[in-house]
Amino acid sequence: MNTLCFHDKTLGKEIAGQYKYDGKTSFVASYVYGAKSARPVSSVLKGFPDHKALELFAKQLLSEVARDAEAKTDSATLYSFKQAA
Repeated sequence: MNTLCFHDKTLGKEIAGQYKYDGKTSFVASYVYGAKSARPVSSVLKGFPDHKALELFAKQLLSEVARDAEAKTDSATLYSFKQAA
């Protein structure tokens, strides 16, 4: 597993996680936000052109995981405020 740490401009947070590519599917995981896997279009074309392209794809997947987790947290908080009112 390779390690990633980057700033997500949309969330305004640092995101840390790991990624792995087995030649067909990319797997990303974060202890805070969860995990996700996806088959990139480039896998049909026999892999990524270079390591930077693979890392960029992993960052995009990890950002999606973080945004989805944040959205679930925000909606749960909103729901609990409605219940309290």
